[in-house]
Amino acid sequence: MEFFIAIIIIVLIVILFNKVSQLKKQLDEQETKLRHLQQQLDEKEITIKSTTIVEQPKKVEEAVAPQSEIVSFNKTEPPKRIFDEVPPRQKTENNIDKHLNNGITFIRDNFLTIFGIVTLVLGIAYFVKYAIDQNWINETFRVLIGLVVGLSIIGIAHNIRKNYAIFSSILIGGGLTVMYFTLTIAFREYQLLSQHVTFTLLTLVTIFSIVMAMLYNRQVLAIFSILGGFTAPLMISTGESNYIFLFAYLVILNLSMLFMAWRKNWQVISFIAFCFTSIYSISWIDQSKTSSQFLFFTLLYAIFTITSLLNYFKKGEFSVWNSLLLILNTILSTILISSVYYFMFGHQNGLIAFIFSLINILGAFYIYKTSKNNLLQNTLIGLSIALITAAIALQFKANVVSVCFAIESTLLLFLWKKSRENIFKIFFIAMFPFLLIALCVNWFDYIDSNSRLPLLFNHVFITSIIALICSIANIYLMKDFETEEQFLGFKLNHSKFIFISTSLLLMYTGILFELIYQIEPYFNFMMIISYILIYTLFLIALILALRKRLNLGSTLQLVLQISAGLCVLLLPLFANIPLLSSKTNYGINSYFIYLTYLLPTAYLVYLIVKNHDFKTSTAKQIISMLLVVYVISFEKYNSFMLLTLNEGTTNFSHQADIFRMILLPIIWAVLGFVLIYFGLRKQLKGFPIVGIALFGLIILKLYLVDVWEMSNVYRIISFIVLGILILFTSFMYQKLKNLMKNLMEKPNDNTEAEQ
Repeated sequence: MEFFIAIIIIVLIVILFNKVSQLKKQLDEQETKLRHLQQQLDEKEITIKSTTIVEQPKKVEEAVAPQSEIVSFNKTEPPKRIFDEVPPRQKTENNIDKHLNNGITFIRDNFLTIFGIVTLVLGIAYFVKYAIDQNWINETFRVLIGLVVGLSIIGIAHNIRKNYAIFSSILIGGGLTVMYFTLTIAFREYQLLSQHVTFTLLTLVTIFSIVMAMLYNRQVLAIFSILGGFTAPLMISTGESNYIFLFAYLVILNLSMLFMAWRKNWQVISFIAFCFTSIYSISWIDQSKTSSQFLFFTLLYAIFTITSLLNYFKKGEFSVWNSLLLILNTILSTILISSVYYFMFGHQNGLIAFIFSLINILGAFYIYKTSKNNLLQNTLIGLSIALITAAIALQFKANVVSVCFAIESTLLLFLWKKSRENIFKIFFIAMFPFLLIALCVNWFDYIDSNSRLPLLFNHVFITSIIALICSIANIYLMKDFETEEQFLGFKLNHSKFIFISTSLLLMYTGILFELIYQIEPYFNFMMIISYILIYTLFLIALILALRKRLNLGSTLQLVLQISAGLCVLLLPLFANIPLLSSKTNYGINSYFIYLTYLLPTAYLVYLIVKNHDFKTSTAKQIISMLLVVYVISFEKYNSFMLLTLNEGTTNFSHQADIFRMILLPIIWAVLGFVLIYFGLRKQLKGFPIVGIALFGLIILKLYLVDVWEMSNVYRIISFIVLGILILFTSFMYQKLKNLMKNLMEKPNDNTEAEQ
């Protein structure tokens, strides 16, 4: 029975493929006929034009007397009369109509065939599903069907690869995916294959796909191959970690990637391989630490370093993507091997970082002596300096190094400002990354500290405060930075924005880590996030209040305002005051602390409203008013729930429904009316838009959601109040519609006047 079903399915697939081939052949024939017809049409048009040029002078001579030749020639219109009398054009158009009708007839006649093919495919799919549900097809045969389907897709893609290159590559990828999942299901669900046999088959599929990618010269297919190769271990994983076997496989797979990168220069393959290898490496070192990791991490470092330098050794070129891969590979390898060293010897030092920095220094010296590729040379120099800094920070106490770098950076900027010698500015730019690295190492003490650090008076936070003071001084001194600064012959685009924003980030992060460390034992995750958002809002408001003294650019101010807006949007969601108060002893004092976020929020809205272009910017009006409506709605909800919840919290959902169905529409209606009124009176176009949108939202919410959940009493109250508010708003609109019309037309009039 099963063999008979398999024969039927294979025959149906062959018939389907044959039908598709016949249809494609017929369509090609029709396309050839239409192309031939177009050539005939072009020839007819050329003949018509040549005939017109010959006949035109004859008609002019017959109609015009010799003595008035010039005047009579101007009065005649021979081209129009001649074109109207040409019959070949009509015959050609008739031929076009005839062939178009034939094409339409062809499509109409073959519609049933096309529809039949689609129906046949659906029928086969439903038949297979029904057969599986009825257990007509056993597990072994299901796997065989999956493999046959995958190979069939690959075969079809192989036949159309010349005419449809990209489509065929994607189709082959789909066929390979079917085979991957089929083998995985055979191992996981049906236990038809052992783990070693399945892994061997998956490896063969990967090798087959890599060979096809190389033969067809298709990068899309290579991406499918490398993805399949790296996900194969996950497909057969049973939870028992055999990392030695896994990383031996990864080394072989990355060598295959290296071969493809060497032959085809497909850089995206290198990055995909690096990402997957990094994930596997981090997972391994997180699970266990062994001496064998030294060998594998070193081999992988060598493979990806060679990959990033292949283009340079082949063509003498080194792109930004090559530089990025080299930097990421060096940093990750340093961290991984240093972690293994720490596990084996029980103490941390800068030996590994120093060795890697020495390798990069030697590489930079070699490049300097041979080709002098600036990007590669500077990348190696930058990595060397960064690794030496990390080695110093690891060898000595990180907080001491951080303080030295912070003070030194401010001193260099001060000397540059006083002397205007660019050498001081260059050294500051070179030292800035070291300060970042040293501070990051210093902040790790929050995690590695064996004893609880005291509040504020601990070496980590004191270091952060010193760095904060130096950062404020640096921002003030950076006011005179140019938009583009020179560093080692290169322009640092938007350097002022980069350095000032990074300094602000240092200030923010230093206090943030202390805040998290001190409140973490006393609050849950959501409350910690809430306090982080409140702190962020206050800091942003403080920075914007000092924006003129710090000479902050407009781009940086916009970034800060957007960040503050996101904090305002997220804070009520994370805090979830009513739910928190129903589950914990959340007092009114804690709620007042939470409400302090309204102070920086109000100041930020004030800055937007007082901006000179607020009255002309509809977008700013809409965004600011939506933010105000959002905050008012949430805080009304919080206060209502806190006031009405009883101690048993049994009425939580009931009170929430009352607010959502009754009070929230009323709040939106009042806000909508106020926005429409003030928008019309103050000639602010964005306000009425938000007000009308609120009324539309109320109506949609009422008729789509609330009307199905209300009791009769509340339904009547809501409809009456809402109806009164809508009628009153409509009355105000009718009364002020002329004012609104003038408001909408005023910008257009001004524009026309300016033009």
